[in-house]
Amino acid sequence: MQMGLAWADVERMQAELDKTREEPRICTEQEQEHRRYIHRLTGFDPWIDPKDIEEALNSDFNMDDFIKELEREAESNSSGTDHG
Repeated sequence: MQMGLAWADVERMQAELDKTREEPRICTEQEQEHRRYIHRLTGFDPWIDPKDIEEALNSDFNMDDFIKELEREAESNSSGTDHG
């Protein structure tokens, strides 16, 4: 039953978001409410700062580098852990 209630809330929020998009000016308070709700459901804030996007696009860092870095960190964490 809890999931059904959560899904009804998602649908309500989506309907409100659609209505907000149709309005000539965006209601900041409603957007913030939507972000808080998404954060509550998913554990992260969906808002991305446009400056962060621009910085990422201008960076020479790529996903291959990111994956290699994650693999190095995972390897160093597993070799440094005492299992016994």
